[in-house]
Amino acid sequence: MTRREFVGGLGVLAVGGCADCGGFGVCSGGDYEVPMLGDTHFDETEWGKYHVGWKPRDDRDAGGRRTEFARNSEMWKDRMPALIASAAACSRPDDAFLLQLGDFIQGDCAGDAAYTRFFGDAFAACRKGFGDLPFLTVVGNHDVRNGGRKPYCDFFFPVFSRAVGRRVDSTTFDFRKGPDAWIFVDFLKPDADRLFAALDAARDARYVFIVSHSPVTPTDGWGFFWIPFGKPEETALRRRLREKMMRLDAIVLCGHTHVTEINEWRDGRGRLTQFTANSVWRNPALAKPALITDDPASWGKLWVEKNVTDAPVEHDGEYTTRTRSESLALVGEYAEGLVRYEKYAAAGHYRLKVSGSGVSVDFYGGDARIPSVTYTLR
Repeated sequence: MTRREFVGGLGVLAVGGCADCGGFGVCSGGDYEVPMLGDTHFDETEWGKYHVGWKPRDDRDAGGRRTEFARNSEMWKDRMPALIASAAACSRPDDAFLLQLGDFIQGDCAGDAAYTRFFGDAFAACRKGFGDLPFLTVVGNHDVRNGGRKPYCDFFFPVFSRAVGRRVDSTTFDFRKGPDAWIFVDFLKPDADRLFAALDAARDARYVFIVSHSPVTPTDGWGFFWIPFGKPEETALRRRLREKMMRLDAIVLCGHTHVTEINEWRDGRGRLTQFTANSVWRNPALAKPALITDDPASWGKLWVEKNVTDAPVEHDGEYTTRTRSESLALVGEYAEGLVRYEKYAAAGHYRLKVSGSGVSVDFYGGDARIPSVTYTLR
C-alpha cells in the first residue's frame, strides 16, 4: 500500500475520537515510522538576511549570537542540506509524519515579517524531498525568543491543524495516531491544564509519546534546570508531571542539548524513557557517534557537580540558577530509579519505528543512508 492509498483511506474513518482526520494520516495506523530531525537552527550564509535590525541586549549577547550565526551558516552551506536529503531518501510508505524537535530556526529577528520569512524558508528547506508528508514540530527557545512567539503561532497553527485533522490553537496540544497518544509540550510556557488533561486521557493508549524541545528531566549539562516546570515555584507541577509520565510508561522525544542521549527511569509506579536527538552537525566528526557515558552512576557528575556555583546564570532571559546545593538536590532527585543513561557526541537524522512488538530509533550519522545504530526503547 502506498502512502497516498493509506492516507486516502482515512477520509471515511474516525479514529481515536477525531472525526475529521482531513486526509493527512496522523490520526490512523497501527504500525508506522516517523522520520525525526533534532534541532536544525536554520540560518543563511549571509546572516543579515534574517537578522537585520536585531538588537542584542549587551556585548556578551551580541558575541554569543554572532558565534551561533556563524556556526549555523557554516552547517547550512552543505552539511545540513545533505542531511535533509538523506533523511528524505530514507522515506518509507508507512511514514506517518516528519517530526522536528524544536529550535527550527536560529531566531533573533526584528519584527514579525522577518520571523515569518524565516519560518517559511526553513519550512521549505527542512521538508525538501519529503513530498506531501505531514510536518510537525515543537516550539523551541530559539523559535520564539526576541519576539518570535506570535509569528510562530500564526505560521504553525495552520500547519499543525492540517496535520492532525482538527484545529490546533496552542503550543501544547495532543492527538491520537491509531492506538498511540502523542502529546506536544511547550517547555517554556507549558499549559498545565491542557497537558495534564491530555495525560489523563492517554491512559488507554498503547504507547504515550511526549514531545518537548527540552528534556522533561534535568540534564547533566549547561541549562540543566531549563525544563518544563523547571522554576523553583513550579516544583509541585514538575513532580506531578513525572508521576503521571511514569504511570503511563511514557516515551519522551526531545532535543535542545545537542547530544544523542537515552535515559530510562523505573520504579514501582512504572517507567519513563527519554530519547534526545541532535541534528546540529557542527563538524563532520559528529557523524560517527562517540560514547560519552553509559553508566547511570555518572548521572550528575559529568557537568553539574563540576561546574555549578551560586553565581546567577541566565538562559534567554528565562531563568536564573539556584544555589549549588539546590541544584545538586534537583539533579539528585532524578538519580533515583535511573537504570539507563547513554550519552553520545553525535549528530544526524533519526527514524522512530513503532509497532505492536516495540519501539526503536534508528540513528543515521550525518548524511548516512544506512543506520549507524539502533536504540531499543520498548
